[in-house]
Amino acid sequence: MTSKSALLAAAAAITLLASPIPAALAQSARLEMAQVPPHILAAARAVGALTDVTEVGIEVEGSRIIYEIKGRTRDGKVREVDFLADGTLEEIEEEVAQADVPQPVMQALQRWMSGFRPTKMERSLRPSGGSSVAEAMTTVYEFEGQHGGMEVDVEVTADGSRVMIVDDSRG
Repeated sequence: MTSKSALLAAAAAITLLASPIPAALAQSARLEMAQVPPHILAAARAVGALTDVTEVGIEVEGSRIIYEIKGRTRDGKVREVDFLADGTLEEIEEEVAQADVPQPVMQALQRWMSGFRPTKMERSLRPSGGSSVAEAMTTVYEFEGQHGGMEVDVEVTADGSRVMIVDDSRG
């Protein structure tokens, strides 16, 4: 990473940290490609199988700085790969259609959020620290939408056993 790139990325992170937004909310900003550390960009291309990077950004959640790299795969799927500033993979997200969401996930969503209308659906692969490749990633389905007149985010594990609901009406 060039010193100019490092300086620009640090300035973006400092600006976000200094913003008058409640600490509980994540703060994010778009970046120029040159502001992303080269090792993060290379890892995102490799791990996410991205052939075309279309957008890069930075998000600050508490004390964590996360680089978000969004692009397309060879088969045209939109995918986002998130890395912590130290190069640790946080998650790989891919937009999905409702037909691609497993039945146990949809059943859990209806059981806990009857009447929920999703406007966006993603499959998220997250490192889980397992010893085998199959155990190394956990799949979670993320939904954005409306329920009872409120904007909410909902996360459901692939087997439908865990549901997390977040009020997203304040940003």
